[in-house]
Amino acid sequence: MVGAIFLPVIPRQACYMTTPRVGFPGPSLGLAGGVLHARLGGGAFLDDDLVRAADEPEPEASSLSGVPGHHARQFRRLDRLRRSPGELRCLGSVCFETAMVAAGVFRYSVFRHPKLWDVAAGTLIVREAGWVAFKWTGDRWEPLTRFDPSRNPKEPGKVGLRFWGAVTLVGGSRVGRYVSERLRPVVPARRPKRGHRSLQER
Repeated sequence: MVGAIFLPVIPRQACYMTTPRVGFPGPSLGLAGGVLHARLGGGAFLDDDLVRAADEPEPEASSLSGVPGHHARQFRRLDRLRRSPGELRCLGSVCFETAMVAAGVFRYSVFRHPKLWDVAAGTLIVREAGWVAFKWTGDRWEPLTRFDPSRNPKEPGKVGLRFWGAVTLVGGSRVGRYVSERLRPVVPARRPKRGHRSLQER
């Protein structure tokens, strides 16, 4: 099982990198592109540099966090996370934000409607870097360790991995658990179907 993400640009000085073994070059700093990659049980790397997770217990006020646009309507923050969620950002790419978490630039990131191809590589890299990944099951967060075929909501007779989708959270081992205990997706109210009026309209 392998995953790889090409990053056109990443601030390498923000990454938690160490030299993987004797003979490998040390972490190269600066602002440049690279390939973030991992294999199951083999660790995560940015090019030839080993990437390891930071271990903060909660997001600092100045740390970057990935939250979708219009987050106030999509997620409910509880307790201290409501007052101090970190510096919120939305990069517009689930795949890139997952990579930024794995590299240690973002402390955590949450995604409302990712597809398999958005998070499959990133969640493996995140886990191999020492971070955690969760999926929302409807009433709680559970570890995201595999992707199971799902039904097409528009055509229930069709089943496949391409129909997989779940609210997903990735983050540092401790900060990810901290956020999972204090973040809940907001279930949108169902709109009446066309041709049907609501009780208020009647």
